[in-house]
Amino acid sequence: MAITILMIIFALILFTLAGYLWFHRQTGFSLFTPQRYPNITGVITFWAIELTVVGVLALLGTVNIVIMVIALAVGSLSGMGLGLTLVTLMNAPRN
Repeated sequence: MAITILMIIFALILFTLAGYLWFHRQTGFSLFTPQRYPNITGVITFWAIELTVVGVLALLGTVNIVIMVIALAVGSLSGMGLGLTLVTLMNAPRN
């Protein structure tokens, strides 16, 4: 029962982050603005959709242990990928 609650919390965190990214596509995310980083809109859109899919997978993981493990692994790798993408973008030459 506790693991089901934790998976729902994990999914809610993913949905919150995805929603934040989705609604900040045009205004910018943290230090990243479309004026300074022209390709940030596409990057943020990709990660918002990807995190939403992982959130749905996490909700499906509440009924099946295999899906739960896959959702946790993909969710962890997605968070790392988002961070690495933003660091790479920060270090890229600006137009």
